[in-house]
Amino acid sequence: MSLIDRGIFSKVVRQHSSDKLSKGIFTWTHLVSMIFMHMSGSQSIRDIHTGLLSATGKLSHLGITKTLSKSSISCLNVFFVTRLQSNAVIKIVAQYLTDKKHEHILNDVEIKLTDFYSSQNYPKELCIVKVYDKLNNQEIILLTNNAN
Repeated sequence: MSLIDRGIFSKVVRQHSSDKLSKGIFTWTHLVSMIFMHMSGSQSIRDIHTGLLSATGKLSHLGITKTLSKSSISCLNVFFVTRLQSNAVIKIVAQYLTDKKHEHILNDVEIKLTDFYSSQNYPKELCIVKVYDKLNNQEIILLTNNAN
Protein backbone atom coordinates (compact mmCIF):
# COMPACT_ATOMS: atom_id res chain seq x y z
CA MET A 1 0.00 0.00 0.00
CA SER A 2 2.99 2.28 0.43
CA LEU A 3 3.27 2.40 -3.38
CA ILE A 4 -0.03 4.31 -3.56
CA ASP A 5 0.28 8.02 -2.79
CA ARG A 6 -2.72 8.82 -0.56
CA GLY A 7 -2.61 12.50 -1.55
CA ILE A 8 -2.87 11.74 -5.26
CA PHE A 9 -5.51 9.08 -4.55
CA SER A 10 -7.61 11.57 -2.53
CA LYS A 11 -7.27 14.18 -5.29
CA VAL A 12 -8.56 11.72 -7.92
CA VAL A 13 -11.44 10.70 -5.62
CA ARG A 14 -12.43 14.37 -5.25
CA GLN A 15 -12.08 15.04 -9.01
CA HIS A 16 -14.38 12.15 -9.90
CA SER A 17 -16.68 12.52 -6.85
CA SER A 18 -16.44 8.78 -6.24
CA ASP A 19 -17.32 9.16 -2.55
CA LYS A 20 -20.28 11.46 -3.25
CA LEU A 21 -22.97 8.76 -3.13
CA SER A 22 -21.06 6.55 -0.72
CA LYS A 23 -23.15 4.58 1.74
CA GLY A 24 -20.52 4.50 4.46
CA ILE A 25 -17.95 2.68 2.34
CA PHE A 26 -15.46 5.09 0.91
CA THR A 27 -13.22 4.57 -2.10
CA TRP A 28 -10.08 4.06 -0.02
CA THR A 29 -11.75 1.38 2.13
CA HIS A 30 -13.01 -0.28 -1.04
CA LEU A 31 -9.51 -0.28 -2.56
CA VAL A 32 -7.85 -1.68 0.57
CA SER A 33 -10.54 -4.37 0.84
CA MET A 34 -10.11 -5.44 -2.78
CA ILE A 35 -6.31 -5.53 -2.52
CA PHE A 36 -6.68 -7.57 0.68
CA MET A 37 -9.05 -9.92 -1.15
CA HIS A 38 -6.64 -10.38 -4.02
CA MET A 39 -3.54 -10.84 -1.85
CA SER A 40 -5.28 -13.30 0.48
CA GLY A 41 -6.81 -15.33 -2.34
CA SER A 42 -10.37 -14.70 -1.17
CA GLN A 43 -12.96 -16.11 -3.56
CA SER A 44 -16.22 -14.99 -2.00
CA ILE A 45 -17.81 -12.19 -0.03
CA ARG A 46 -17.65 -14.40 3.06
CA ASP A 47 -13.89 -14.89 2.54
CA ILE A 48 -13.37 -11.13 2.25
CA HIS A 49 -15.49 -10.41 5.32
CA THR A 50 -13.86 -13.11 7.47
CA GLY A 51 -10.36 -12.07 6.41
CA LEU A 52 -10.99 -8.38 7.10
CA LEU A 53 -12.68 -9.22 10.40
CA SER A 54 -9.62 -11.18 11.54
CA ALA A 55 -7.33 -8.28 10.59
CA THR A 56 -9.45 -5.36 11.84
CA GLY A 57 -6.97 -3.94 14.35
CA LYS A 58 -4.06 -4.52 12.00
CA LEU A 59 -5.56 -2.37 9.22
CA SER A 60 -6.01 0.83 11.25
CA HIS A 61 -2.68 2.21 9.97
CA LEU A 62 -4.22 1.99 6.47
CA GLY A 63 -7.21 4.06 7.50
CA ILE A 64 -9.61 1.12 7.95
CA THR A 65 -11.19 1.64 11.36
CA LYS A 66 -14.09 -0.81 11.14
CA THR A 67 -14.79 -4.03 9.31
CA LEU A 68 -17.20 -3.97 6.40
CA SER A 69 -20.32 -6.08 6.84
CA LYS A 70 -21.09 -8.82 4.32
CA SER A 71 -24.10 -6.86 3.09
CA SER A 72 -21.96 -3.73 2.63
CA ILE A 73 -19.42 -5.68 0.60
CA SER A 74 -22.11 -7.21 -1.59
CA CYS A 75 -23.65 -3.76 -2.26
CA LEU A 76 -20.40 -2.46 -3.73
CA ASN A 77 -20.95 -4.14 -7.09
CA VAL A 78 -17.69 -5.87 -6.33
CA PHE A 79 -15.67 -7.05 -9.28
CA PHE A 80 -13.61 -10.11 -8.67
CA VAL A 81 -10.48 -11.48 -10.23
CA THR A 82 -9.53 -15.06 -9.60
CA ARG A 83 -8.09 -18.03 -11.43
CA LEU A 84 -10.31 -20.29 -13.52
CA GLN A 85 -10.57 -23.87 -12.26
CA SER A 86 -9.03 -26.39 -14.65
CA ASN A 87 -12.24 -28.47 -14.78
CA ALA A 88 -14.53 -25.52 -15.62
CA VAL A 89 -17.06 -26.13 -18.41
CA ILE A 90 -17.48 -22.95 -20.47
CA LYS A 91 -18.91 -21.58 -23.71
CA ILE A 92 -17.06 -18.77 -25.51
CA VAL A 93 -19.46 -15.89 -26.20
CA ALA A 94 -17.02 -13.38 -27.74
CA GLN A 95 -13.33 -12.88 -28.35
CA TYR A 96 -11.70 -9.46 -28.34
CA LEU A 97 -8.57 -8.28 -30.07
CA THR A 98 -5.90 -6.61 -27.98
CA ASP A 99 -3.95 -3.56 -29.09
CA LYS A 100 -0.32 -2.47 -28.86
CA LYS A 101 -1.17 -0.24 -25.89
CA HIS A 102 -2.03 -3.36 -23.88
CA GLU A 103 0.62 -5.71 -25.25
CA HIS A 104 0.82 -7.59 -21.93
CA ILE A 105 -2.77 -8.79 -22.54
CA LEU A 106 -2.45 -11.88 -24.70
CA ASN A 107 -6.10 -12.88 -24.89
CA ASP A 108 -9.48 -11.46 -23.82
CA VAL A 109 -12.49 -13.79 -24.06
CA GLU A 110 -16.08 -13.40 -22.82
CA ILE A 111 -17.58 -16.69 -21.57
CA LYS A 112 -20.58 -18.25 -19.88
CA LEU A 113 -20.33 -21.11 -17.42
CA THR A 114 -22.25 -24.06 -18.87
CA ASP A 115 -21.98 -26.65 -16.11
CA PHE A 116 -25.46 -27.00 -14.56
CA TYR A 117 -24.63 -25.92 -11.00
CA SER A 118 -22.10 -23.26 -12.00
CA SER A 119 -24.53 -21.67 -14.45
CA GLN A 120 -27.25 -21.66 -11.77
CA ASN A 121 -24.91 -20.03 -9.25
CA TYR A 122 -23.53 -17.48 -11.71
CA PRO A 123 -25.66 -17.06 -14.87
CA LYS A 124 -23.96 -13.82 -16.00
CA GLU A 125 -21.14 -13.58 -18.50
CA LEU A 126 -17.53 -13.59 -17.32
CA CYS A 127 -14.21 -12.69 -18.93
CA ILE A 128 -11.07 -14.77 -19.16
CA VAL A 129 -8.01 -12.60 -19.62
CA LYS A 130 -4.61 -14.12 -20.35
CA VAL A 131 -1.77 -11.76 -19.41
CA TYR A 132 1.99 -11.96 -19.64
CA ASP A 133 3.88 -11.24 -16.43
CA LYS A 134 7.19 -9.92 -17.75
CA LEU A 135 8.77 -9.73 -14.29
CA ASN A 136 8.30 -13.46 -13.62
CA ASN A 137 8.33 -14.51 -17.29
CA GLN A 138 5.01 -16.34 -17.07
CA GLU A 139 1.48 -16.32 -18.46
CA ILE A 140 -1.38 -15.88 -15.99
CA ILE A 141 -5.00 -16.71 -16.79
CA LEU A 142 -7.49 -14.61 -14.83
CA LEU A 143 -11.26 -14.86 -14.51
CA THR A 144 -13.26 -11.70 -13.81
CA ASN A 145 -16.85 -10.50 -13.77
CA ASN A 146 -15.74 -7.04 -14.96
CA ALA A 147 -16.59 -7.12 -18.65
CA ASN A 148 -15.45 -3.55 -19.34
